[in-house]
Amino acid sequence: MAEAAIEEIEAALLTPSTLHVDETSLRVKGTKQWVHVASTSKETRYGIHRLRGKQAADDIGILPRYKGTMVHDAYAVYPMYTQASHALCHAHHLRELREYTELYHHSWKSGIGKRCTTSFFRMGARNSMNVADKAIISVSAKQNISFGA
Repeated sequence: MAEAAIEEIEAALLTPSTLHVDETSLRVKGTKQWVHVASTSKETRYGIHRLRGKQAADDIGILPRYKGTMVHDAYAVYPMYTQASHALCHAHHLRELREYTELYHHSWKSGIGKRCTTSFFRMGARNSMNVADKAIISVSAKQNISFGA
């Protein structure tokens, strides 16, 4: 039953014109692993893998099949999927601007920076709540965890 739900979520992730992807580290029994994420406003797929790079994304299987626009950070693996187009994530842009501000004591938050940040976080919070409200969880035998509407 879990496998069928995962297949349904994966199929739903392959059809939209935009797919958000990211990865982050996680400790499992003291060993560093990676959580790979692919999501839309309605579906999210989490895949846990021992590797971070292209081999992990290939093993999880969504990115090699996706043909729309992937929204992501500047991690070098994502542009290797040439069947898709690519866009950089504004959340990562904002993080880099904050780091620049702290490092060089430059205030970008006046004017356009402040309006951009406020609008971005309102939109992001609303989207996160919508996704969380409808989430279900299933765990496959492959140690992949999926959330979806």
